[in-house]
Amino acid sequence: MLSEERFGFFYIFIFIYFSLLSLSIGYIRPELRTTYDYLEIENKRYYVLSIHRNNIYVLGEKTKDNDEFLFFNQDTLKYYRINITKMPN
Repeated sequence: MLSEERFGFFYIFIFIYFSLLSLSIGYIRPELRTTYDYLEIENKRYYVLSIHRNNIYVLGEKTKDNDEFLFFNQDTLKYYRINITKMPN
């Protein structure tokens, strides 16, 4: 059987563990991205997923699991699409 003393250590460990976990989440939370910039092209909203040399943008309709990407050049205001298709196994 477990003694009361071991239960006390267990409760202290659980308290310290969750306290440190909540403090670390609170410290890291401001660094996590919750909003994304977007551009409208042909009346559709595309999220800015990446920027290269301050003038070339990689855009997607969603922030994850995109099948289509746009590469947009801010200097020339031209873009091209890349469609990704999955190959059957």
